[in-house]
Amino acid sequence: MQRLFRVHILLFYLCIFTSGNIASAQDQITLSQQDSLSILEREKQWFADVEYVNTPRLAWGAGTDMAYIMQNFTTPRFLRFGSNFLGLRSTDKISGYGTSFTICVDVPVADNLFTMRLGYGTERSRYNTLERVGLQISGMTGTFTMVDLEQSLTTQINTVTLGASFRRRMINSLFAEIGVESAVLLNSTLEYTEFIDNFQFPINDTFEGTIPQTQPYFQAFGGLSYNFPSRSEDSIFTLSPYIRYYYPLSPFTSFVDWKTSRLCLGLEMRL
Repeated sequence: MQRLFRVHILLFYLCIFTSGNIASAQDQITLSQQDSLSILEREKQWFADVEYVNTPRLAWGAGTDMAYIMQNFTTPRFLRFGSNFLGLRSTDKISGYGTSFTICVDVPVADNLFTMRLGYGTERSRYNTLERVGLQISGMTGTFTMVDLEQSLTTQINTVTLGASFRRRMINSLFAEIGVESAVLLNSTLEYTEFIDNFQFPINDTFEGTIPQTQPYFQAFGGLSYNFPSRSEDSIFTLSPYIRYYYPLSPFTSFVDWKTSRLCLGLEMRL
């Protein structure tokens, strides 16, 4: 009788232990299913967000970029700054860097986007050259002394820009863009130095002022951008890194054929 009682107790505890394990396993399966559903929901939401930000729609945004600046003189000519003459040729290149800040609006046109941008930009450039030249000695016609001529030109221009472009979706979230931009110079600075290291006739001239006869100028540009959707509570916005190249269509001064182009890397955010 006691043996039978012990067997019943053992079976009782075994049932309790087994039912507990089964319940625990069922809970784990339920949690696993919930996790799977949560992952699926997040994936569905992600794809929905991607489709939303890639669909042409009215949107406002802002952006900023960094640029590598390339300037050149396409007309061989000596430039006069004050009492100095700067011998820049058509093969001379001036390089530098720049930054810009823009606000933009996208307007859907069929399956494309028409984008308007208003921006403010700063471009800084520097030119240095060192060459061996013949310097004519005053009062001694036909007599030249070979000297080392070092020239330095530093410029900065601040502009307000207005641009328009068409953006087209190419593959998935990749967009191609082409457009034109006009720019007006708000102000400019120029510093030119000329140094000749010669024991008989040392020269160290400096000219500081503004770039003369500046004018509005135009550029064409093209580039690529990629859309990344992002969420903040119940709102969704787009982060778009981009690369653009701006090609000059006209000079920014009538003083000489002086043009500027730039290669930009930047980021725009749209709501």
